[in-house]
This record gives sequence, structure tokens and C-alpha cells, in this order.
Amino acid sequence: MKATTSRTHKTPTSLKTFLFGAPYYPEHWNEADMKDDVARMKAAGFNIVRMAEFAWDKLEPEEGSFNLTFFDPFIAKLGEAGIQTLLCTPTATPPAWLTLGHPDVLRVAEDGRKMMHGSRQHACHSSKVFREYGRKITKAMADHFAENPHIAGWQTDNELFCHFSECHCPNCTAAFRVYLEAKYGTIDELNRRWGTAFWALTYNAFDQIETPFSGRPTYTNPSQHLDYHLFL
Repeated sequence: MKATTSRTHKTPTSLKTFLFGAPYYPEHWNEADMKDDVARMKAAGFNIVRMAEFAWDKLEPEEGSFNLTFFDPFIAKLGEAGIQTLLCTPTATPPAWLTLGHPDVLRVAEDGRKMMHGSRQHACHSSKVFREYGRKITKAMADHFAENPHIAGWQTDNELFCHFSECHCPNCTAAFRVYLEAKYGTIDELNRRWGTAFWALTYNAFDQIETPFSGRPTYTNPSQHLDYHLFL
């Protein structure tokens, strides 16, 4: 049997150039605050920065009104100094006009609390509305920056499922049922595989199934939990 070599932190990278840098947030500061940034980055040996992952409100301050040129001068100035930009989609931080105007996009925690505007990662990935607006801002950015020579690559979203991984909103409940029906085909097969004869847990239809949130008197079906996390 051929021996395999485990990859460790000492395994050489296949990258031709080692990328060294940090996140950079020009939307946070004024021109005076940033006047020495590029020189300081160059002196530190930076050759890349990550930018825009939390700037949806800057890129689309109002619904359908894009401000895609905001980052252009910063990307150009960095590029002239040999520092490339890893551009990020800003979908981890939907703006107030989206989360307050379309509460359907908000995630629901295991205890039933609906997430509110004022933090990050508060939108549900199963929400068709959120996906629609996510596609719009991502396409607008891709169209605008596609030919920029200083863009080294893209980061999609930021820390997916960060802080808490579950969502129990109506969007997820509906999508979970679709997932289960596609996986098992019939409700009888789901009942057989889940062992729902235990505690009279048997279901008569897929639309009776909820996500396994907390607050029930005792333990929930472990097979339901497993499928829910596979669904997520």
C-alpha cells in the first residue's frame, strides 16, 4: 500500500509568490488618516490587501443605486506600489435598507429570536430575496472590476456560518422540506430511515416537518438533526 504524506503547516505552498497583507477598510477613514498607509504597507512587505467585505452600504447606499467607483482610487494607489487587492463580495453585511425593508431575509436563532440589523451575518442564506440582492451586488462588482489589473482574486462572502451556524426561519423550513423530499422520495422512506416509530414521531407528509429548534420538552430525533446540518 502506498504511504501518504500528511500535509502540515510546514508543507510548501504551490503559490509562485507568497501573499502577505491584511484587511484594509478605506470606508472607515478620511484622507488624512490614510495618507501614509501605502508607504507603511510597502515598508512592511505587503503585496496584497483584502478589501470591501463589509462595505455593502458604501457600494449600494440605496437600493439599486451603486457607488462602485469608491474603491477605485485606493486600488489604483496600492497597485502602483505593487500591492494587489483581493476584492470581497459584501454579502456578510447587508445594509439597513435591505434588512429593514425586507425582514424576510433575517435569520432566526435556535431559540426563535429573529436577528436584527446592527451586527453582521444576520441574513438567511435560504432567503430568495437575500439571494436576489446578493446576486445583484456581486454582478455589479464583477462587471465594474473585471478588467482591473490590480485585482488578484475574489473572496466570496466572509466567514460563512460565522458566530452561529443555524437558521430556523420560514425560508429554511421550506427549503429543508424540499431537501428531505429530494433525499428520501417518500415520507414512508423518511420515517423508516429516521426511526420515527419511536415516541410516535411518525410524519404523514413532508410539510409537517420543522427544523429541529430548541424548546421541546425533551430530546429531538438525532437523524433529523443530522439531516438538518447536512442541509445547512
